[in-house]
Amino acid sequence: MTRCKATRAARPGSVGRRAELKKAAHALVHELLVQGHSRRAIARRLGWGLNTVLRYARAARCQDTFRENRPRSRGPARSSRLDPYEPYLERRFTAGCTSVTQLHSELLTEYAAVTYAMVRAHITTLRTAPPGTPPSVRQVTSWLTHHPTALSEEDRADLKDGSASRLIIAVV
Repeated sequence: MTRCKATRAARPGSVGRRAELKKAAHALVHELLVQGHSRRAIARRLGWGLNTVLRYARAARCQDTFRENRPRSRGPARSSRLDPYEPYLERRFTAGCTSVTQLHSELLTEYAAVTYAMVRAHITTLRTAPPGTPPSVRQVTSWLTHHPTALSEEDRADLKDGSASRLIIAVV
């Protein structure tokens, strides 16, 4: 029984030892496929995992076995069943409803085909979203010691939204 160790992906342009091993493995798998061996039999014969043999068997060219050249199984453009409901979840979350169970049950009443885990994963991203940086003590002091008409529109809005009062309470 021949044993070959599955190697990690090498760069497509490299001509190193890993690239040579990948080329040899690709050629070997395709040669055994041409001889009529099943993919499972090839895996048993070579002592490899079935997924490794499947990766080589699916690759038309040796270069397609390199990680950089393989199509991504989950790309950023892939859609989810939760996508149409994400704006609703974000509105409800900002309105103060942070219970995943409650949000999931609300979606189920709308006949949404989403799972609890999908809703939980999305709400987790909303919970870990970094909040805006709080104003510095110096900035808040400046807001409080200047006349309101001397403040810029942006400073007045920041003062009005309460971020300054939260900081003052924390300092006191």
